Amino acid sequence: MIYFYISVADPIYILSLTVQKEILERDLARKILENEKLILHNAPRKSQKLYQQREMSIFSAENFTKDDKLLRYYCGFYNSEFNAVFKFLVPDSSNSPLKMSKNMKINIKIKDQLFFTLCKLRNNLDFTDLGYRFQISTQDCSSLFCDWINFMYFRFGEVCIWPPRDIIIKNMPESYKEDLPNTLAIIDGTEIKIQNPSSLHAQSQSYSNYKSTNTLKALVAVDPRWSLLFTSCLFSGAISDKDIFEQSGFKKMLQNLVQHGHINEGDGIMADKGFNIHREVEECKLKLNIPPFANAGLQMTQADALLTKKDCCTSSTC
Repeated sequence: MIYFYISVADPIYILSLTVQKEILERDLARKILENEKLILHNAPRKSQKLYQQREMSIFSAENFTKDDKLLRYYCGFYNSEFNAVFKFLVPDSSNSPLKMSKNMKINIKIKDQLFFTLCKLRNNLDFTDLGYRFQISTQDCSSLFCDWINFMYFRFGEVCIWPPRDIIIKNMPESYKEDLPNTLAIIDGTEIKIQNPSSLHAQSQSYSNYKSTNTLKALVAVDPRWSLLFTSCLFSGAISDKDIFEQSGFKKMLQNLVQHGHINEGDGIMADKGFNIHREVEECKLKLNIPPFANAGLQMTQADALLTKKDCCTSSTC
């Protein structure tokens, strides 16, 4: 027969164990609380570090501020130039004037949006490539680029790029200055061939008799050294040179330049024989200079031939 003996524990011993258990539980709770406080304390640092690592991994203008050459390679501007362009386009970065396309979800700083656009213009990076670099979808890349191009067109279109009169005259080729010292600009219509429109009305509107095809036409003005002074929007190829002179806004710009003293009354504008705009130029208080040309069945005079030759030589050397 087996006997089991149950010893009755000492009450004092049981009490001591209970006290030790409570002490251990309080210590454990305190350690857990300290650990939670430590986690909460380190969380912002860890989050900030992760944010900084993410920012550095994103292709952004901020990451190139210390490398002017690399920034210029990607966007065409040095850091100071890039900041100046951004300041002109977006005077208040906290209130963007740019209207985004609907349904476009992007989380890119507005400064990086400009950087994105310039990267596309400078290097023609594919939208798939840009989407990977800036961590946005290819579709959003296309929408963002179009929105910025339209916005930049209107902002830069407000800027007059016509230099002061004395600067134009100072930089004239000597051979040009001898004969045309006050002729500050040369204008011409530039035509771009387009696909034949399906609409008969559009075909007739865009057909150019000069090019014998369908075109779009722009008015371009350059100085005697062929620096760009003005370029218009594109018009249908059938528009006359006289109409494009007025409708492009070039006539109004000339009037403003004369009014504000940027060019003098009596200064000249050179154009070819197709520009029948003598009256319109005179209304601007300017003079129209058209190089000599031979009439049908007649030869040029020796003086006209020499002047035309000199003009051609000037054009080829500018």
